[in-house]
Amino acid sequence: MENLKIIQKIYELVVYYQHLFIKFPKSYKYSLGDRINNSLISFYLLILKVNRSKNKKILEDSIDLKLDEIRLLVRMSRELNLISLKQYDIFSDKYVEVFNMIKKWQKSFSGQEK
Repeated sequence: MENLKIIQKIYELVVYYQHLFIKFPKSYKYSLGDRINNSLISFYLLILKVNRSKNKKILEDSIDLKLDEIRLLVRMSRELNLISLKQYDIFSDKYVEVFNMIKKWQKSFSGQEK
């Protein structure tokens, strides 16, 4: 049941970003904006894949890499003033919640071999 909550929270994060993405200026919408969008969606799909996998440990590094990528790209969008500080704080809160849930989930399959 915990896995379903993780998937739901990631979905909420993706949907929240969609509301931010719409307001990106054209010069960033199809570069950085698309990159963040694609990273979030591929992260969501990766978690769905890991959830169905028998050996979840194999994909653990991919999860960590995708989390780092999302964090970096969203921070960049804030530094470029593409999103407001308030929007960044809201996204960050949602991200941290997902991050903590993922780390807890990863501990549950730490006994599996890579």
